[in-house]
Amino acid sequence: MKRIVINLYPNKDKTDKKFLKLIKKYAPSAFLAVIILVAVNITLFIFSSLSSLPYNSLSKKWQNLTPQAAVVNSLKNELTFLREKKEKYQNLVSYNIEISHIFADIFKSLPKNIWLKEIVFSEDRLRLIGCVVEWKEERLTSINRFIKNLQKEPYFSKTFKYINPASQRKKKFFGLEIMEFEVECKSSN
Repeated sequence: MKRIVINLYPNKDKTDKKFLKLIKKYAPSAFLAVIILVAVNITLFIFSSLSSLPYNSLSKKWQNLTPQAAVVNSLKNELTFLREKKEKYQNLVSYNIEISHIFADIFKSLPKNIWLKEIVFSEDRLRLIGCVVEWKEERLTSINRFIKNLQKEPYFSKTFKYINPASQRKKKFFGLEIMEFEVECKSSN
């Protein structure tokens, strides 16, 4: 017996067949491409996990060396500080200032009622910070006498041409009224 097939949608059958032909034609290629992509993905995963092993060991070593790195960084900071300090001292030497003469002149010029708290050198300047008490003369008179004595010292006045009082303030010190003062000496204006 023969089978008879009547096609009521002649166009649909052709499009279905074309679609099926395309699927049959490209399905093996697509399946092969998917297999290749999965294989590449697995290979890259294995490669990245194997290559991360040295980095993991390096990160553990770095964690062990972190305290030493902190010590090295602090030493670097101290080294830069010392270099800056060295430059300041070299600036003093470059001006050919003999500090021992400066200190000797300051010591000779000090009245008995004045004592120095701090002496600060910076480039071409010298700041003398001290205190004065009233003894046989007024405090301001003692400060002026100290400045005039410094101006009379040959080496000091040659090194520092401008010697001026910078500030003065009254204070109480163990019940005594004292005056804290600052004298600024400059080699050039």
